[in-house]
Amino acid sequence: MNTQAQWRRFAPLPAATMPRRRRGGRRAMTLTPRFVSNLRFLVASLAANGQFKEAHEVGRTLLRMNPTFSAAQFAAGHAFKAADKRRLFGEHLVLAGLPE
Repeated sequence: MNTQAQWRRFAPLPAATMPRRRRGGRRAMTLTPRFVSNLRFLVASLAANGQFKEAHEVGRTLLRMNPTFSAAQFAAGHAFKAADKRRLFGEHLVLAGLPE
């Protein structure tokens, strides 16, 4: 299964809204660049969509603000009820170049 199909399965909203959500994430990054929560979801979304160059750039921004970030630790403690969604979220963060 390709990463975009995995993201569609993971995403809580319809896949058709993905481009709009990525635009919103980019806009939020411009308006509030220190809003780390937005950066995590933007990074995962970009990686899931195969936009690895931009995902790595945003990931480096996130790591400058949170140098001890761990994708596995964050995903394991996230509020998604389904373990497979937490796992997939973590995988997308790692695909974006964030430390496991």
